[in-house]
Amino acid sequence: ATLVSLTAVAATGTLWYWQTHQRRRDSRNDDTETGERTVQDERTRVTSNDEAPVGEVQLNGEQTEQATHRRVLTPNTITIVHGSVTGTCSQLAKDLEACLKEKHLNQDRTIQMGPLEEWDWWDELLNHDEDNDYPQEGSLLPVLLILLPTHHGGSWSPTSTCLESALQDLQNDWRIEKFPLKNKLQVAVMGMGCSDYADDSMGKPAKEAFITFKKLGAQVYGKKVRVGDDAVGNQDRVLQAWIYHDILPRL
Repeated sequence: ATLVSLTAVAATGTLWYWQTHQRRRDSRNDDTETGERTVQDERTRVTSNDEAPVGEVQLNGEQTEQATHRRVLTPNTITIVHGSVTGTCSQLAKDLEACLKEKHLNQDRTIQMGPLEEWDWWDELLNHDEDNDYPQEGSLLPVLLILLPTHHGGSWSPTSTCLESALQDLQNDWRIEKFPLKNKLQVAVMGMGCSDYADDSMGKPAKEAFITFKKLGAQVYGKKVRVGDDAVGNQDRVLQAWIYHDILPRL
């Protein structure tokens, strides 16, 4: 009888231990699964918010609009780009855009504006969208209006070197036809610089871009590059001369 009792007690103890251990293990599994679901739900909420509009990114509860542009070589477009560092060329680009819209040039054309770095210039100037880049009957050649600052020693600013590199490659690559932009693009260039440096560096990037676009076959507005001078603050007056003497008569 004593042996049977001991056996029963042992069996009961074993059953209690197994049940307690199983409950603890199930509890840990539930906590782990709940935590995984919480993390997964949080990731889903942050990275794929169904309420975020197309073309915008949801980040920490804020929506950041992504830049979307038509191709530079698309007919019936006017593209305004700048390599602003201090904000001067950026403001001039905004003033230029406002002026063109005041003249109602956006009625039969698309006007777009942004920093140079928002475009892939090798792709934009060399590759074609078969459906959109070739002018159709009655369409207008695309126009590219560029505002370039002058960096140290007359070099291109870091915000402009994307265009500089593309132009150099287009000019020097023997595999590319001699005039790749002929009958495809119209271009106008304005520069910004500072005469306080007392050298010939003021407006040098703009002048180089002007010459290179011409060599590549683009139709270039104006006989020379107009350059604003930070030292005297004449950029608004130079911009108006650029608009009314070089740009508007050609549009």
